[in-house]
Amino acid sequence: MRPLHPDELVSVSLPMNFGRQDTLEFHVVTVIDSVVALDPRLRGDTRLLPDLVRNCYLAVGNGHGLMALKGHLYQRSPGDWRFKISDQHAQLEIEGGRMRICAPIALSPEHADAADTPLEATTVNVGTDGTLVDGEADLAPGQRVSLSLSLPGQDEPIEAIAQLLSRRGSLLNFGYEAMETADRNRLASFIIQDQRAALRRRRSWSRREIQGLDDDLGL
Repeated sequence: MRPLHPDELVSVSLPMNFGRQDTLEFHVVTVIDSVVALDPRLRGDTRLLPDLVRNCYLAVGNGHGLMALKGHLYQRSPGDWRFKISDQHAQLEIEGGRMRICAPIALSPEHADAADTPLEATTVNVGTDGTLVDGEADLAPGQRVSLSLSLPGQDEPIEAIAQLLSRRGSLLNFGYEAMETADRNRLASFIIQDQRAALRRRRSWSRREIQGLDDDLGL
């Protein structure tokens, strides 16, 4: 199945016995594992929804047709809508799944002396699968490091064991191999919140541009 696009419009079909309009439209925020973060196209559509609606279907375009994925629609916190795919064999990806962010990161090569100072660098992008780092480090592909990522607004760093997958000059592409569940959840929530805010800004700009065009045309 093709990757989803940020901002893509998808529909969620509610159970037949739900007792209200049966289909809602959402914009895709991002995809993390089996969870699709969503933002309602019309905020009023979700106002009367409970925080959890089981046995829904997420319909996404696939070639010339549609693919329906079964799962649960839930609101993790006010305005934070997500769809949990229940089919273990279904896999969705997001195009450009990592978020662009310049954040400080410390790298400690595997087997380094405990007294050695960690290598200081900055991130280019961050995802739940890994991170692209810009830094002068004497590392070769395949080498493992302990990393400590400091995100804006976070009191504690995200820590993980990662492997250098590839490098190009000072750009180092790491894939995570081990991360505590609590850290991974914090990282996922940070990415979703950032991408949701970016989506809402883009939609707000689009509405202002349309309003400006209407004003120019005297409508």
